[in-house]
Amino acid sequence: MTGTVLHDVPEGASFGDHQARLIDVYRTTWRDKHGSEPPPVAASILAGTIAGLRETYAAYDRQRRTEGMGASRPKGVLTPVIGADLPAGMRISPVFHSTPDEVTEAVLANPGQAAAEEIVLFLPPAFGLAENVQLLTDAARTVAPHRGWDGSPQGR
Repeated sequence: MTGTVLHDVPEGASFGDHQARLIDVYRTTWRDKHGSEPPPVAASILAGTIAGLRETYAAYDRQRRTEGMGASRPKGVLTPVIGADLPAGMRISPVFHSTPDEVTEAVLANPGQAAAEEIVLFLPPAFGLAENVQLLTDAARTVAPHRGWDGSPQGR
């Protein structure tokens, strides 16, 4: 699984481009070492497509970009060692927040998302249960079907 923070991103490379490169390196290394196809890769996404949640996710995105890893942390948790000024080569993932069609289009156009077989939804740390349930339901109904997920317990 690739996460929402990447290290050693070359200057000028996007988060998605670097994520896709890492996935390719993982698969090549696996095949060389094990002589078989690698397990599926999951990529994390942050997606909000319902009007109220789009606004909440847009605000969270702005907070992440200005406060860094400390954004949306519940009170009392440890303070992240990395703030808004990310070290050279470190990038945080994009947040997809728009209409269902626009989010789906952006996710499908993202090279890192396109390279992965599975998606994992990132739920902001300080979001409540109702918001998280809504985000999961929303993504299952809008984005996931375009990635080939049919909603069955078997997965895709």
